[in-house]
Amino acid sequence: MLITISVIVIYSLIVGLTYKTLSKRDVFRLKKITEARKEYKGNPVISFLLGLLEYGIIFPVMTMLWFSILSVLLFLLSKSLPSVALITISVAIVGSIRIISYINEEIATDVAKLLPLAVLGTFLIDPDFFSIDLLYLRINEISDFLPIIMNYLAVPVLIEWILRIGVVIKEIISSPVEK
Repeated sequence: MLITISVIVIYSLIVGLTYKTLSKRDVFRLKKITEARKEYKGNPVISFLLGLLEYGIIFPVMTMLWFSILSVLLFLLSKSLPSVALITISVAIVGSIRIISYINEEIATDVAKLLPLAVLGTFLIDPDFFSIDLLYLRINEISDFLPIIMNYLAVPVLIEWILRIGVVIKEIISSPVEK
């Protein structure tokens, strides 16, 4: 009983941390970066370098993490779909949540929570539904799909870059002109 409670708590914490970051439009709320942005607001070179750090390095790593978590959940949920289809679905979910986060963060939060909570519900109702052997088999297949995965992961990153550039352009256009 305590093991089950512990697993549910740990799983819920991981899901909570994942969906909260995935569904936020402005993913980067790191204190040091926020302080640096404020300090060097007038310096376009520093602003560009901070943006490059955030969206060129950190964001792709976060995308890989979100994708990995969703893939494992889908690997657990699906017994019949091939691994490549589940990988495609995982990337599509990450990309769509990122797009939705720019439109409405509440909806993005709901979408990001949906799949992980469905997995938890399925596990609680029917623990025998999951096949650990099938999960290991699919994880072992990942090396076969690595080139596809890398290409697929570029899609949400490119989507994010386009959306972020759109936000920056909108802020430039709508900001009051200083005299």
